[in-house]
Amino acid sequence: MRIVDKSNPNPPRVFFFNSINEKDGWVKLRHPNKKFLDDLNAKTVIEKPVFRRGQRIIERIPDEERQNELLWDYEIVDWLVYEKNEAGEVVEMTLTLENKVYMMLEEAWFSSVVIQGLDEILQGKADREEDEEKNSRNSPAPSPLRSTARRAKNSEETTKPSAGNASQ
Repeated sequence: MRIVDKSNPNPPRVFFFNSINEKDGWVKLRHPNKKFLDDLNAKTVIEKPVFRRGQRIIERIPDEERQNELLWDYEIVDWLVYEKNEAGEVVEMTLTLENKVYMMLEEAWFSSVVIQGLDEILQGKADREEDEEKNSRNSPAPSPLRSTARRAKNSEETTKPSAGNASQ
């Protein structure tokens, strides 16, 4: 049974960097929903009128760098990532927009985990939608009366001689 929590409609999921030792780090991700993507486009797409072949057309120009920053800031909810500080000590990296952008642009292993995690979340959504579709096709369960009537009708059709059988 799928229960909707209106207070948290898009809950994040945790993905571990190492399945053997969870203390090696993790990232908590959520997939962007339609409302967020609409807001993102409103904030980062510039509409500019251009003239082509004598016609005025509105060209939509996205600020891709800003879109990526806002998208990564939304998708990466929390993490346990380690870095070396100036003293050479290993410490937890703080969760800031600047660090999120750095990790996505400069650390290929991290961006790979994020991309795979988001794909897994999206696949899970697709699986849930497919399950819900299967469930909706199967429910409500057919009434025993209807299925009995349907069987009776089908048996009458099979016992009636067809036009091809009548001539033989």
